[in-house]
Amino acid sequence: MAVCDSKCGLINESGIYVPGVLKHKKETGSLRGFSGAREIQPDDVLEVDCDILCPSALENSITLKNVGNVKAKIIAELANGPTTPAADRIFEDNDVLLIPDILANAGGVTVSYYEWVQDQYSFFLE
Repeated sequence: MAVCDSKCGLINESGIYVPGVLKHKKETGSLRGFSGAREIQPDDVLEVDCDILCPSALENSITLKNVGNVKAKIIAELANGPTTPAADRIFEDNDVLLIPDILANAGGVTVSYYEWVQDQYSFFLE
């Protein structure tokens, strides 16, 4: 398993204790120095040998430059537009399942719309 923020990536083939990572990040402001995993470069997280990759922060994270190094067989786009169209075509040619952002994070967009409508009509759920 691997995770990253903008400054540091963490990897531990045996798994990462996510509550511990979140606590460490809250206390220190960074993933650096977390004792339960080895540090790697943030971009290297995209190239970790894994089943499912969830790019969740930046647009254009997977491009022609790095798509050949992505080892996951399933990509769930949790960020808006993390995969360029050219990289998307390479995934398709290599039978990598890409769940596009419009589907993978549609729930958040839908809920935001409902919140907006409720606000317009001053109709709030308890």
